[in-house]
Amino acid sequence: MDILYKVSLALYGGKNVEVGTTQTVNLSWSIKVNGSDVNPGSQTISNGTTTETLGTTVRNKTYTGVKTNTTYTLTVDGVTATANVKFYYPAYFGVVS
Repeated sequence: MDILYKVSLALYGGKNVEVGTTQTVNLSWSIKVNGSDVNPGSQTISNGTTTETLGTTVRNKTYTGVKTNTTYTLTVDGVTATANVKFYYPAYFGVVS
């Protein structure tokens, strides 16, 4: 008989930023099975362009030089989580001199 485990995966580090800026994105995550921290069998992270296989004890990743909207996808033992960096044009209200 197979035993089912509840895997929870949380990816942190998404943000909204101003167009024309260059960002450093610091992602971090936790992996829990039945409420306890665990090391997975495998994990990968993708920025939409490249996918990287990470060591099973890694819990953070930094991307530098980010200038466009980017979705980061973390896959851990078949479970996925995403974080987004969205670039917006600034909004100004009132008189501009």
